[in-house]
Amino acid sequence: MKLERSITTELNESIIHERLTAYFALAGYQQSISQPHLLAYRRGKFLSLSAKGCPVNAVIQIGERLDQKTHVRVTLEIDTTGQFIFEHERNYWREQMHDIEKAIL
Repeated sequence: MKLERSITTELNESIIHERLTAYFALAGYQQSISQPHLLAYRRGKFLSLSAKGCPVNAVIQIGERLDQKTHVRVTLEIDTTGQFIFEHERNYWREQMHDIEKAIL
């Protein structure tokens, strides 16, 4: 399952970087890439029985636009191999994406 969200903010890239680093650390993710315009995190175990335990890769691209606003693109790639995905799992991941957006803004 893949979820994506684009967010535009007036915050600068370094503040966004700091906020996302703090959010993902508190949420139990391990950082796999840390570059000025690219962050990546991982969490979960293969064949987990819960949405929270599913392997997930989070990729965040950060870039400044011409209008001096910062554009953030968040992609969550959730490995649901061997699982039936029910609405409450979808809601869990939508809520996770909403929490990431709140951390940015």
